[in-house]
Order: sequence, then structure tokens, then C-alpha cells
Amino acid sequence: MSTAAIAQLNAAVAGKYVIERELGAGGMATVYLARDLKHDRPVAIKVLAPELSATLASARFLQEIRIAAQLQHPHILGLIDSGQVGDTFFYVMPYVEGHSLETRLLESARPPMADVVRILREVADALSYAHARGVVHRDIKPGNVMLSGRHALIMDFGVAKALVDSSASGRLTTLGFALGTPTYMAPEQAVAEDVDHRADIYAVGVMAYEMLSGHPPFRDMSHQQVVMAHISRTPVPVSVVRADIAPALEQVVMRCLEKDPARRFQSADELFAALEPHVLSSGEVPAGTREPHFTRSSRGMVVTGAVILGLVTAALAITVARREAHVAAISIGRSSQLTSDDGLEIQPSISPNGNMVAYAAGNSLRMRIYIRPVAGGRTIALSDDSNSVEIQPRWSPDGSQLLFISRNGAYVSPSLGGSERLVARGSEGDGAV
Repeated sequence: MSTAAIAQLNAAVAGKYVIERELGAGGMATVYLARDLKHDRPVAIKVLAPELSATLASARFLQEIRIAAQLQHPHILGLIDSGQVGDTFFYVMPYVEGHSLETRLLESARPPMADVVRILREVADALSYAHARGVVHRDIKPGNVMLSGRHALIMDFGVAKALVDSSASGRLTTLGFALGTPTYMAPEQAVAEDVDHRADIYAVGVMAYEMLSGHPPFRDMSHQQVVMAHISRTPVPVSVVRADIAPALEQVVMRCLEKDPARRFQSADELFAALEPHVLSSGEVPAGTREPHFTRSSRGMVVTGAVILGLVTAALAITVARREAHVAAISIGRSSQLTSDDGLEIQPSISPNGNMVAYAAGNSLRMRIYIRPVAGGRTIALSDDSNSVEIQPRWSPDGSQLLFISRNGAYVSPSLGGSERLVARGSEGDGAV
């Protein structure tokens, strides 16, 4: 924020707060340290980015912020105040000494097991309180968990809902915040289905996985690939990368990560209770008592994956070199809409002759491959299986067949429909080939 903008903010909050310095900035907001004049205490003021504020309805945003401000819990960093400066919104939180869980993980990728369990229980406790009052966070992640002393506090409660519900379209597209952060996004959130408190439980599972293993379940991918992985891939068990985890604690984490919300913990209270036995034991198994969970097939998958990754890396290097040698001008021609299915429509693939397009459409629980003429015409479902998750269609060189991924492996089918056949079985039903 410019000096002039800070002066404008100071003028707007004159008599209540005095801005002292900037604490940090991100894609959504800039955070300032300020002094609460009435109570003579430090506070943190978050000022939303102007381009974000421009899409919001003032009354709706401030109403939702007031609802969130009613949350009073030892593990929730509450909201003190909110307001508007011109066209820009801000809200005020207590200032606490400490740092975010995100910062902690950057300093120490794998905290002690006892610390992990304690943080998870305190987060679950806060979620239980908020969910009981009808407030869903929608953006649980290490960056929104503050560590102060020996305690964890959830920040920005209710802000995601305030932003989405007060936007002009009812849905914001600022990647990484309004729709959730891709790394921690529940499958139903990724496909814009109705989101309830169980989306927060999924995000806690991702965060738990990251604290225990040193990385989130899906990484080194583009945002779109991460979202698709949340929809269609089962994470590798935590014990594969951390052999000292107790089986019961691993089960808690993996249950949070179930694709179907009905198979997760149905409340934060349930999650809290499931973590209780691990408080004193810290969930650890003595080193050397448990072998990493690699089956013969999963070892083969890892080796195959390494070979494929090497080939892809080499191909990318060659492509980049060629592009650097000769950069062609790009021009965009006429565009026209091809599909209008309900739900998510992703991963389009044009046939070799350019006449047909194949794509995946559906939601987090059911997704099918469809094909249709580019020039217009009837859409054809590639298979009769309407209860599976089918993704990533690829055409054969002559356009007569399509390869696609389903939950238990890779299939090939005639491109105009017919009996598909399994050509490569996936690992443990997760569709990874």
C-alpha cells in the first residue's frame, strides 16, 4: 500500500487506531500493525486488495464479518472490528506474538509428533466450536494457523464466506483464497459443489499429512493438477514416508482425506475424540519397528514414475531449448463455446484430425469421458459407467481409440463408444498409473 493509501487509511480510522508499520502482504490483503487507542493495545489490521474489494457488496461483506466476530474461543483469533475506506474493506484482529504454522514448517519440515497432535487437537476444538454455530472456515491451511506460545489459533474465520457471499457473482476466482487454496482444497470444493463443515475436516487432514510427512499429499504439480489429484487420486499412506507413525494415528489422517464427505469424520468433535488417545503417547512407534509400506506393485509404480518423470523432464528441456531458439508469434483466432454441461468440464483433448473433442465432466464423486464434434452435434458418453471417476482422455494417433484414467487404472475404448479394456492397473484403486 502506498504512503498516500496509508494516510487515507489512517484518516479513516482516526480516533480509533493508528497505523504503525506493515507486517506482511499477500495476494488477498496487506497486514498492518496498529495501535488500538481506546484500549492501548496492539492490533493487526488486514486491508483487502483493491481489486478484490471492487467485486464485493459492502453490506453483505460487513454482515458476514459481524457474524464471524461473534466467535469467542481460546483457539480462534477473533475479529475485533471491520470497516470500509473508500472502496477498500478492512478488518481488525488482536495482535499476538508468534508466527504461523506455515513459517514453522518452513523452519522445521517435520515437527515432533507430540506437537503435531497438540496442534491438530486445538484446531479441531476451534472448528467444533465454530461449526456448532454455523460458521465454516473454507480455507484451513498452515498460513491461517497462528502459533503463539504453546497454543494454536485459527485466523480469518468467516472471511472466506464473507468474500464469496458478498461478491457480485456469488463466486470469486482469486486463485488460492476465495475458492480455497488448491493444496488444501476438498474435492467438493474444487468442483464448486455445496460446501459444508466436512470440507474443513478434509483440509485438516491435508495439514496433518504435511506436518507428519514433511510435505502435502500432492505436490510438484500445477494448481490444476493438484485440484484434479484431490478429486481422483488417493494419497500415499503417511507411513510410506514416515515409518514411526502409529497405525491408529495414520488412520485418523487418512479418514480425514476421504474423497466422499460421508466417509470422513462427520464432525470436528469426532475428529477431536479420535485424536485424544494420541495426546500422551504422541502417536509414535519406536524407530525400526515398522517397515515402510511399499508393496511390490507400489515399488514398481515408484520406479515407473521415476522413469516417466525423467522422460518428461528431458522432453521439457528439449522443448524449452527449441522455444528459446525460435520464438514464433502467437495469434488467437475466433473462439466459440463447445460444451455447457452441469458441473466441472476439464481436460479437453482434440482429435488428431481436429474434428472431435474429448473431455471429462461431472463432479468429485462421478466423472465421465464425453466426446462431441467440434463443429457442433450430439455429445457422446464414452462408457456406460456413470458411477466412476474417469479423467485425462488422450487420442490414439489415428483417432480411432481413446485412453483414459479411472479409479483402478488406465483404459482404452473405441473413440465413438464401445467396450473399454483395462491396459494398466493402478495402485490400490487410486487410478495412479
